[in-house]
Amino acid sequence: MNHTASKIIADSIISKIPELTYYYPPSQTSPPFLTNPLVQAGIPTILYETYMYESASVTSDLVNKLISTVDSYNFGSSTNSSGTISLNSIIDAASRVKAYVDINGVLPNYVTIGTTQYSMSSFLYLLSKAIVNINKGLTSGISPITVASPSNPSGAKVAGTINKANYTDIALRVSNYIAANVQAPNYASSTLGNIQFQSLVYELSKVLNYLNANGVMPNTLTINTSNPSTLNGGSSSSGNDSSSGGNSSTNSSLAIYLKATKKL
Repeated sequence: MNHTASKIIADSIISKIPELTYYYPPSQTSPPFLTNPLVQAGIPTILYETYMYESASVTSDLVNKLISTVDSYNFGSSTNSSGTISLNSIIDAASRVKAYVDINGVLPNYVTIGTTQYSMSSFLYLLSKAIVNINKGLTSGISPITVASPSNPSGAKVAGTINKANYTDIALRVSNYIAANVQAPNYASSTLGNIQFQSLVYELSKVLNYLNANGVMPNTLTINTSNPSTLNGGSSSSGNDSSSGGNSSTNSSLAIYLKATKKL
């Protein structure tokens, strides 16, 4: 299966072994009997295939290099030596933010990636930049920046569906704005109307949550800024914290959604 999150790991591993390549043949016969059962059983697996006429000595040398590289690869790490955050960690965080909003009706104050808590404004930068990079086929990590809250979040009541080109364009404009101003935008314009800051975080989190579940980004994104009705400033029994740019909350019973998930 052509799974983006898996390819990110594969690209990182083979970058240390120039002789190897990531290969995804258009026609395949083995997945139903090998790859799919392993995935369905939840068994983390790296498959290594050789050329039919490859010499035993070459195969042995490459296998040993692969084993050594995999043994030293930190699958649970959120950041690398350069201080960037891996795309897989951002994808995982997006799924947790979406789950929190679905249950709580408002944004959390922060999301934890590794051992660091990121405000929703700082996370919006990581989120939008990740979508832009993944759309370009880039798998490198993203350098985090400290982002100020939006000055006055506002937007229209938006309901409708936009295509991939539309939401990746929104992500590009948002990431560029934040990089230039070191502050989250109050809203982002779209073909459906202006999308308020809180809904931006939620809707772009939905994109990466879909990727997390399906291995690819969605072809379309359905937006309804009135659902949940409390997201963009409506009342919520969980509270309100203006430090995150509008309605946000960190309900202690839901804090589990904000902690980093360990993945192999």
